[in-house]
Amino acid sequence: MQNNFFTTDAKRDSMISTIIPYAMKDGLAAISYVRKNAAEYGLNPNRIGFMGFSAGGTVALSVVFNGTSENRPNFLAAIYPWIGELGGNVPKEKTPAFLVVANDDPLKLVPQSMKIYSQWKEAGQPVEFHVYGQGGHGFGADTNYGPTDGWLGTFVSWLGGEGLLWPEHPQGYMARMTYKDMLRMQATQAEAMKTDWGNLGRYLKENQELAGKITNQAVVFYGNSITENWKRFDNKFFEDNQFIGRGISGQTTSQMLVRFRQDVVNLKPSAVVILAGTNDIAENTGPISVENIAGNIISMAEIAQANGIKPVLCAVLPVYQYSWNKTVEPVGKIRLLNQLLQKYAQEKHLPFVDLYTPFVDERGGLPEKYSFDGVHPNAEGYKIMEQLVVKELIMKK
Repeated sequence: MQNNFFTTDAKRDSMISTIIPYAMKDGLAAISYVRKNAAEYGLNPNRIGFMGFSAGGTVALSVVFNGTSENRPNFLAAIYPWIGELGGNVPKEKTPAFLVVANDDPLKLVPQSMKIYSQWKEAGQPVEFHVYGQGGHGFGADTNYGPTDGWLGTFVSWLGGEGLLWPEHPQGYMARMTYKDMLRMQATQAEAMKTDWGNLGRYLKENQELAGKITNQAVVFYGNSITENWKRFDNKFFEDNQFIGRGISGQTTSQMLVRFRQDVVNLKPSAVVILAGTNDIAENTGPISVENIAGNIISMAEIAQANGIKPVLCAVLPVYQYSWNKTVEPVGKIRLLNQLLQKYAQEKHLPFVDLYTPFVDERGGLPEKYSFDGVHPNAEGYKIMEQLVVKELIMKK
């Protein structure tokens, strides 16, 4: 069957011109729908973009040129777009644009993309334009073993540079850093993981200073960033109760298992509160089954018991979507993990703190009332967690 897109220029332009108005209406309707229902999907209505490839680039551009405040996207990505007669003007509102095309595109789209680049530049709008020497038309986001393979990573970097990967109104620890700070931190962590995968060095000095000073009432709070931030939000809670914080941001249960002896067993506390698993579901160190996540946590509990330390297992807090990995669907996995942990705790007569039920909303996520990003608790969230944990510790003494 003949591909009509590669017919004569005049015939092709005539065909596409009749379709553009209909496609544009669909695009505008899509933006309106997403913006109207942004809260339901956990989205920021001011961070909605439109990306289009080839004829889809036509739709993306027509939507940007002809949209209103209700249905205009906040940023544009046009990948080897066909342009033609789109009408409208470059928006006055800030609308960053990202353009990609190959120099050897058989449709000869470089001049058209240059025209869009010039329009954006003249309007004082942020714009980035990439012309690859080879790639043809339709290279998409696949691996083609050619120059165009890097464009998607460049696009992500562009989003970050435009501030689109950072909260519009950052709270909590995010308020104290920038997107560049986060990238710098991630790079440092990635480099450190090559020689210290479990981050055994994080609390090494503090553990040495605590040696011989811990009483038989001390409790270690063990986990990831939720545990690490806990002490930052309410240090008094830890100091008044002889609680020791041993959380490390970003860690998965596999990493926690590696440092469990150093950061828990060797401290000889009376109990350890284990709150872990959410980063495994977010695939921070790669895919892992829910059963294996539960297995890692159970292994920590068994190591604690073998050393005379009472394990207190915590349910994983609800999450609807991880901002750093939106490809995973955590709701069902978190429910299953919590069921497995609760079942194990009941069978072994161990304390289990339900940190899921008091927080979960109708979507299966953590509501804004208790969190600034849908994953990490805020001060109000931590206060509720403290009551639940202390109650369980007292009941199970």
